[in-house]
Amino acid sequence: PIYTTVAETFETGTPVALSDDKVLVSMSLSTPFTAALANLKTLQAGDEVELSITSAGHWEDCITVIGCEKRIVSSGAIVNYSDTSRAPRTALGITSDKDVIVYTVDGRDSSWSTGMSLAELAERMISLGCVEAVNLDGGASTQLYAQLPGESSAALMDKPASTPVRSCADYLAFVRNRTDEAEAAKLFVYPYGKVVLGGTSIDLKTLATDANYQPAAVPGILSYSVSEGLGTINESTFTAAKGVDRTGTITAEAGGLKGSVSVTVVASPDTLTIKDASGNVLGGDQGFVPGKPVQLSAEAMYKRLPIEASKESFTWTLEGNVGTIDQSGLFSPAGESGSTGLITVSCGNT
Repeated sequence: PIYTTVAETFETGTPVALSDDKVLVSMSLSTPFTAALANLKTLQAGDEVELSITSAGHWEDCITVIGCEKRIVSSGAIVNYSDTSRAPRTALGITSDKDVIVYTVDGRDSSWSTGMSLAELAERMISLGCVEAVNLDGGASTQLYAQLPGESSAALMDKPASTPVRSCADYLAFVRNRTDEAEAAKLFVYPYGKVVLGGTSIDLKTLATDANYQPAAVPGILSYSVSEGLGTINESTFTAAKGVDRTGTITAEAGGLKGSVSVTVVASPDTLTIKDASGNVLGGDQGFVPGKPVQLSAEAMYKRLPIEASKESFTWTLEGNVGTIDQSGLFSPAGESGSTGLITVSCGNT
């Protein structure tokens, strides 16, 4: 227990600054525990109090506890909720092997992701092997930073609805305590989880870590191999095979160590989106100024995932006497004001 003296009592809706020798005991005025609130309100400055915390036995070994928004998976089953709205979400789950999975999904961006409902999020956590899962604060609070194996610093992993790091009451951090470096024990190939359009090339990067995932030097000479039919490797450049839809692996070897990454190759995207130079999605009726060229670009998607596709993969066409467009997507409007035309971009069978 803590024995202390009440310094002051007050009601406020603003942040309270604390010194090192102060303890704040707070309670919401709208709490359902009205009897406890009434007892708290009886305290006055100068009262001597004893603070003690008790809990059920299964909480006694906990060092740090944070709250969650809702439990969404219990004993491997979805907990049903009536809320069907989609939003950016952050979830934490535990597998039957006691592994911890942190999952984020972006939202509120029609060109990227509209988010998930709680039921969809629960289904996804179960598909990842979770038997228990909770929904944490989502929306603009959904931001995931990680230091990937072999990298020297952390980076933003998702595309949040709010770009700056949001001020929150709690953050969940997984910290590696070991900092001493040892010889390389693992290899990691980047980029990971890519979807690549046939004929497109991507540069590969392989990093090494020691057994504690501290960055280490890649041992010896590095070589790559690729699953049969997936594509070809030239030094550290992978070129996806044309006309196939398949998933395989790229493997790196060095100094007796191996590391691999999964890659999906597709012959055609599911959807194509035209964007302007600022990244705004264009569609329907768009206005352009004659004599003022506009650089357009195309974004290809496969199962709502962005595709790595070279500019040469896209074919641009223009109908109507409204100007010209080249194969880089540079549209040069011309003709009389009010003229109409149609810009089309195609890729594979899309």
